[in-house]
Amino acid sequence: VMVKQNWIALNEIAHGVQVQLKRIKNRSPEELRYLASIGLTTGVLIEVRNNAPLNGPLLVMVNGAELHAIDYRLAMALMVSDKNEKS
Repeated sequence: VMVKQNWIALNEIAHGVQVQLKRIKNRSPEELRYLASIGLTTGVLIEVRNNAPLNGPLLVMVNGAELHAIDYRLAMALMVSDKNEKS
């Protein structure tokens, strides 16, 4: 039985909402290394703190600690779900 995943792209999350990173869609090795270097790996909790208008960068808190700016196009590749949803 296939379970439908309710994952959505990080750029669609309202600020102040905490979500869990479930999947990173097709990115270059450089982008994947960058994401790993700032702690953005599957399973971490992310909270959008601010999103700039006109598809500007998103300011995100990773695991309740560090703030990082994420490019809007990169945020579209970060698939997330409600932090309480079982994978």
